[in-house]
Amino acid sequence: GRAQSWSFNPYWVRLSLQPRLGRSSELSIASHGKRLVFASFLTDTEREDFASALASALTAARSPG
Repeated sequence: GRAQSWSFNPYWVRLSLQPRLGRSSELSIASHGKRLVFASFLTDTEREDFASALASALTAARSPG
């Protein structure tokens, strides 16, 4: 496949985990009008765990020092 990359500033990015009725949840990250849906290959439980870990990492990246 073709390699792709995205870059988001941790101070502006927003993480979203949306449940979807009858379907797998959707994990996305958005900033400045751009939105990326990712981790669709994970189970809902794995996606929740990953979202929690990523949210913690973003909080740490936003903290000074």
